[in-house]
Amino acid sequence: MGKWSRFGVAGPLSVSLPHSIRIESELMLKNAKQRRAETLDYVQSMLGQLRSMAEAERYDMLAFLIEMAYVEASDIIRGERPSRIAEDERDSAA
Repeated sequence: MGKWSRFGVAGPLSVSLPHSIRIESELMLKNAKQRRAETLDYVQSMLGQLRSMAEAERYDMLAFLIEMAYVEASDIIRGERPSRIAEDERDSAA
């Protein structure tokens, strides 16, 4: 007996979405990616301003930490680093 026979079918069902739904889904994904990119650009810009303020007030450690966040945002924007850490990687670091 196959894996799917208990459901009364020979194999997994293949459902094809109508063309308009597929296009709408692709458009929503594109818009979400664009919004995330714009948000990351904004965050990077704010980090740059915060870094400048911290440096001007001679808060060296704070400026350094903000710089690290700025570099991280830059790496994500350039695609050199993923935007998320895998669940198992994050747990093993602790």
